[in-house]
Amino acid sequence: MRHLPTEGTPAGRIDRHQLAARLDTANGQGIRSDATVSSTLHAAVAASTSLVVSPLLRAQQTAAVVLALLADEAAAPTVVTMSGVREAPLPKLKFRPRLPLDAWDVLSRAAWMLGYSGGVETRAEAVVRARRAAIEIERLAVHGPVTVIAHGYFNLMLAAQFRARGWRGPRFPNHRNGAVTRYTLDPRHPPTPDRYIRGPATWQRRHRSPADRRPRRGPGHGVVPLVAAHAFIGLARRAGLVDDVADTPG
Repeated sequence: MRHLPTEGTPAGRIDRHQLAARLDTANGQGIRSDATVSSTLHAAVAASTSLVVSPLLRAQQTAAVVLALLADEAAAPTVVTMSGVREAPLPKLKFRPRLPLDAWDVLSRAAWMLGYSGGVETRAEAVVRARRAAIEIERLAVHGPVTVIAHGYFNLMLAAQFRARGWRGPRFPNHRNGAVTRYTLDPRHPPTPDRYIRGPATWQRRHRSPADRRPRRGPGHGVVPLVAAHAFIGLARRAGLVDDVADTPG
């Protein structure tokens, strides 16, 4: 799931300098004071044995709000702060126009996916991190259900890893803040840690998963679908087709 809505999101257009300042402080931004926990999220965490949380403040505060609601319940999940599920960073672009935050988000993410990192973690490095995080989460799932509180784009990367490793669930997790997307593992096809090897430029599969019968590139490399999905989300928000406001990238 994605964390609850972030505080201090600009409503109008911003320039590249304002964007750079926002990216510099993004990791320290918390959630809005009026953020609420849905019954679906409450039930998911209550039924979990482990709660994996990104170390970024907005994810940590989301976990604290949910756990506070579970204070009177018999058993709370074990909280695991996992650095591997932090958001994939955005590079600072040098475009001159003033744009809405959603537009900057799409442009920055597209540039990052096409190879421009601007000194932050590269896409290839983030794919490796997503793979390792998926393996760690699988190990926790041996003991019972796991809820992961992470971030918008990195949830897409985790979903690609889970599906490629035999988990069943949607290709695109719900992007809304606080929304829950479920992935389940078919016990007939347990994942293997060495399912992927690192090739010169892409992930190469050793085995085909029954969950993915169509030919496809390795996890985290569907550039056009992911950019299109991110662009659609931003346009839908601006058009009022979804009821959550524009949020910080991730």
